[in-house]
Amino acid sequence: MARLGATAAVETIVENRGLGARGRNRLLVDGVPQPVEQGRADEFGRARWAHLDGVGGYVFPEGATLHALREERTGTWRAIDTGADTGGSTDPVTRRYLTLRLDHGISPTDDGYAYVLLPGASAAATAVWSHSRPVRIVANDAAAQAVEDRRAGLTAVHFWGAGSAAGITSSGPASVLVRRRGAQVSVAVADPGRTQTSLTVELPFRVRSVAHSDATVSVTPGRRTVVTVEAGGSRGHTHRTELVQ
Repeated sequence: MARLGATAAVETIVENRGLGARGRNRLLVDGVPQPVEQGRADEFGRARWAHLDGVGGYVFPEGATLHALREERTGTWRAIDTGADTGGSTDPVTRRYLTLRLDHGISPTDDGYAYVLLPGASAAATAVWSHSRPVRIVANDAAAQAVEDRRAGLTAVHFWGAGSAAGITSSGPASVLVRRRGAQVSVAVADPGRTQTSLTVELPFRVRSVAHSDATVSVTPGRRTVVTVEAGGSRGHTHRTELVQ
């Protein structure tokens, strides 16, 4: 999921799947089988889910205008490998592809999207997932993106800057995972952008004690537990702590 701003045509490629030389993998959109002839382009307004045989499922929690294209593409290995010693063959190779995309239009302003990939899922499992929606989108904006899987007790947030989402507060850009299993709480914090020296993450609940922490992590238990991470020089590495409520 993401939020977009651009000065040109913008699209999100959900799938760009090679189907081999003669692939005719069935595509379902909201349970309806779609034709498999090549060169076909279709648009599905407010699609909730899709499934591609042999690949998996795609769920659009907020509904989406989904574009599907089946086509054959021809190219040569030499076109992508021109080295003098390792140059590929100049013989043309043709393969079939299925593309699924979301079209955001020309120069979109604060447009957004959200989709879920279910690799290897059956069509039936994809349909069930779409209707039960076990993962909830909590935030999806320029400040943070967050999801919750309440069955697993898992909250995942990426902060683009200092802010709060899903009850979690971060002092700066960070990726944060919190998993609660009974009285056990696992916290993982990383700075993928490698811009922070130190990060402070505040949790929305009390913990009694610290079972284990990496050397780069310190914890202040309390009504709202504070986790401080020394992220400088860690090159985006994950910092972990195990807490007890």
